[in-house]
Amino acid sequence: MNMFAFPSVDEADRNTVTSGVDVLLAVSNQGDEAQQEAAKEFIRYALTPEVAQSYIDDQFAFSAVNGVEQKNETVSGVSKDIANGKVSNFPDHYYPNGFDLSAILQQFALNKVDGMDDTENITETLQSCDEQYDAANVE
Repeated sequence: MNMFAFPSVDEADRNTVTSGVDVLLAVSNQGDEAQQEAAKEFIRYALTPEVAQSYIDDQFAFSAVNGVEQKNETVSGVSKDIANGKVSNFPDHYYPNGFDLSAILQQFALNKVDGMDDTENITETLQSCDEQYDAANVE
């Protein structure tokens, strides 16, 4: 088994791998100086090549740590694309918290199975998307 970028356009050089950042290491400005220093020490540890390599080996992930490379054959098909920056972010990374597109699409599928007219189903689904996006996109 292996992975590849699923073609989305007819021009091969325009196809990208869909991927995204899943892990972020940060130090909160909350807490006292000793707590913040302990957090920074953990981050320094987590970013050592040995630990970063162990993490990506376990997670079949790719690392931002220089010199740490994913060598697992099951993801080798996308390695070159990722190294060359041919990456598109997951669409759901652009949705506000609380916007549950999967629930909307499940309702769309249920409506289809229940025999709802396609035009009505599409209209209802898009209206639901707009309403739920607006409701979740509160600052």
